[in-house]
Amino acid sequence: MSKILVNCKKCNIEFLKCKSQIKITKNHFCSNKCSLNFNSKISTPHLKNVRITTYTLNPNKCVHCDINLEYSKKNNKFCSKRCAAIENQKNGGHSKWTDDGKKRLSMWAKKYAFIPNPKNRIKKMCDTCKKEFEVVPSQKSKNCCSRKCKYEHIKVNGCLKGKRGGYREKGGRGKQGWYKGYYCNSSWELAWVIFNLEHNIKFKRNTEGFPYKFNNNNYNFYPDFILESTNEYFEIKGYLDNKNKAKINLFPFKLNVIDKHKIKMYIDYVTSKYGKDFINLYEK
Repeated sequence: MSKILVNCKKCNIEFLKCKSQIKITKNHFCSNKCSLNFNSKISTPHLKNVRITTYTLNPNKCVHCDINLEYSKKNNKFCSKRCAAIENQKNGGHSKWTDDGKKRLSMWAKKYAFIPNPKNRIKKMCDTCKKEFEVVPSQKSKNCCSRKCKYEHIKVNGCLKGKRGGYREKGGRGKQGWYKGYYCNSSWELAWVIFNLEHNIKFKRNTEGFPYKFNNNNYNFYPDFILESTNEYFEIKGYLDNKNKAKINLFPFKLNVIDKHKIKMYIDYVTSKYGKDFINLYEK
């Protein structure tokens, strides 16, 4: 392949280059370094402005409404989704549906398409307007009959499922259940409840929250139980992180924390009397 001498556009050094490559471009460079240094001096924004100015002289137009397309949409056929839908749906759209074809499709859908069986519907009472409505089994958790009632329910109660914040049943991660009118969030709480009931110690589940601050954020602390005779609070806690330590230290009343060491007395009492599977004492 024949080569000829050319001058580098950047450093003006002579070098050999193939004739076929010379025809491709006017600018020739002896190395990639010279090419990058030369092209970096050309202002890219300036070139883009030149292209935009050139495009505005003869812009592309929307196929449907014949409006000039912006430079950012120069490769599009339509100016909007609306124009695209109208143009593409002319004469029945891509599939060219006829009136007879639409009628046959409608008859097929009525015959074979899935229609929920009215016999399987569940009757429910709307939480907002107290009107009866029906739902399919997959929507059995639905509480409101309409979107309007749903928004009204949220406005009044703050949420759809139960209350937000405060003490909640099934809020823990342990094995939970009811035992003689007391809801226990773990097997440790169950052991503590059984011990106190069988020793005639009167107590109740605490539902009052006590505010405290942690990392400049406000929280409420809900101890587990309270003794009716002495008004002592009890918190059954298997682990203590910094947040738990903060709420315990800032608690304004007498608080007994039953940790993994103190709970051993209650668990030993229950297992000796009912066995290791004492969680089966939960009411079914």
